[in-house]
Amino acid sequence: MKKIACLFVNVIMPENNDIYSEDDFFTPNALNSFKKWNPDIDVHFISNKNFNEYCDLLQITESYEDVGLFRILVVKKLMEIQKYEKIIILGIDTITCDKLNELIDNNYDDIICSSGGFHTIETEYFKTPIVNFNDNGKIYTDIPNINGDLICFNNVKSIDTLYNTTLNFWTSQREQGGLMYCYLNQKELGLKVSIVDYPYYKTPFLYNIRSKGVVGGYCMIRGNVLNGRKGKVISDTYPTSLFYIKNDKLFTIDHKQVKLFHFCEGLGCKKIHKELGLDEELTYEEQVNEMKTMWFNKETIDFLKKQCNCSF
Repeated sequence: MKKIACLFVNVIMPENNDIYSEDDFFTPNALNSFKKWNPDIDVHFISNKNFNEYCDLLQITESYEDVGLFRILVVKKLMEIQKYEKIIILGIDTITCDKLNELIDNNYDDIICSSGGFHTIETEYFKTPIVNFNDNGKIYTDIPNINGDLICFNNVKSIDTLYNTTLNFWTSQREQGGLMYCYLNQKELGLKVSIVDYPYYKTPFLYNIRSKGVVGGYCMIRGNVLNGRKGKVISDTYPTSLFYIKNDKLFTIDHKQVKLFHFCEGLGCKKIHKELGLDEELTYEEQVNEMKTMWFNKETIDFLKKQCNCSF
């Protein structure tokens, strides 16, 4: 059996808000749910409290102000020093809803990614394409967009390549942009890079932001569903409120199993207190309240509490 680890990082960098420093909702749920479904995988959780301890353990001497780059470096060191053969990175605003077999059993791809939202991203180095799929005469359109809060690495070479690519082609997308570059240029880089839940029309399971029910971040606000960030109102029913349970598994309304749920609302960038002012988006406090009270129906909350060891 392979030696596998999962890495969670909640480190407050100098330029970021400290809203996660006293977090008693997201991080515990992320850790507890992953351990519940994947008890045979080692879990490493790095916070400001044990940051120096991990740096000493992993012989990290570089100084980093970017959490994404730090996570990649930690994965490399864990593989080199502690001899892990596969390492998964998960964000602290995720909930694991089943055993992650599609990552655990995939020893073929160098990097296994997960889907981002249904929108294109363009930088000076790449542009995510719009791809059409013909399935028995029916055309499905999708975008191979990647979100960096779930990544699985199968070897050190892939980590080195992602790290160097991220630095060499640095953009506001950071390591997420590095992943996109690696995916779009994998042949030239000598890598095998896959997206575990892409294309959407074909995948039976979801691992990231698309588990929210085919909406992106900043699209469920005060009871309205927007057509993209700051877009027009298209519904007054949150897709997440339509989730259902079948055979102790969580599904979206279009019958995709949610194996990993990602809140994905840019919480680290939100304003903290109402007195700081409001725009059309939510403050951190409002957002968390909506997630706890409006996003899910009772059936889903019961599942998350009973089957995933979460608290609401």
